[in-house]
Amino acid sequence: MGKKFWLGFIVSCVLLVILQYVYHAFILSGFYLTHTPGFRPEEYCNRFMFWIYVAMALHAFIWTYLYNRYVPVKNLRSGAEFGVILMIFFYVPTGFYNYSLYIMSGYVYLWCLVGGLVMGAVIGGVMGTLMKAKAAAAA
Repeated sequence: MGKKFWLGFIVSCVLLVILQYVYHAFILSGFYLTHTPGFRPEEYCNRFMFWIYVAMALHAFIWTYLYNRYVPVKNLRSGAEFGVILMIFFYVPTGFYNYSLYIMSGYVYLWCLVGGLVMGAVIGGVMGTLMKAKAAAAA
């Protein structure tokens, strides 16, 4: 776990927080406002924001570790592919849980899946670019 690993972790963590904020505060905000009975009150949830950030940091760490450990060629493409695959494994099962537990239409589930895949591609691509091995100097 060298400098590139920690840089990838920090950048993926920051990107995850920013993209999740944009996604939930702007893209899905209309859904949340029209379905308030299906969610806890905002004031209550704000008391637990620290744990959401802990979860995002843990997610980013696991993501960075798996990418660093198991992807042999690190570049933009492999990072984006890894991010999409990881989000499929994360968002599809989680989406079914959420669909069954919350007042959530199939349309919103689809938005969650698409948003997760886009976040995965962006974060993975950036991580792949940051962790890319330097090209060997020409002799």
